[in-house]
Amino acid sequence: MTANYQAIRERSARAVDAVMAESILLAPMSDEYADPSRVKIEFKAVLRTGGAKNTSLNGGMGRDWVSRIVAGRAQLHIDRAANTALVCKRGDKIQALDRPGQPIFEILDIDDRGHTRLVIDLGEA
Repeated sequence: MTANYQAIRERSARAVDAVMAESILLAPMSDEYADPSRVKIEFKAVLRTGGAKNTSLNGGMGRDWVSRIVAGRAQLHIDRAANTALVCKRGDKIQALDRPGQPIFEILDIDDRGHTRLVIDLGEA
């Protein structure tokens, strides 16, 4: 049984997406190569970039290791109700199709605990 507010929460997510969502391409990856067992999927989601300080897990030491981690923070917010079949994994690539230059990001982490949204942390690809 779902909570009484679930329908309102889903309507709110759809209203935000109607204004803020953009076209996103998910490119499944496996060991740095395209994953032949999964197909590319285009969908709509809210992509937030910039506005946050660049961070490093090791305080700025070891530049070779940091180059894979440090990036302007970016997050992708996906409406779970609208994308029930979507499967994202760490290492997959995300391409922002509506943005100039169609930038590509790598999935670094996935927060699937939210009721309404999957929140995906992205880094530079």
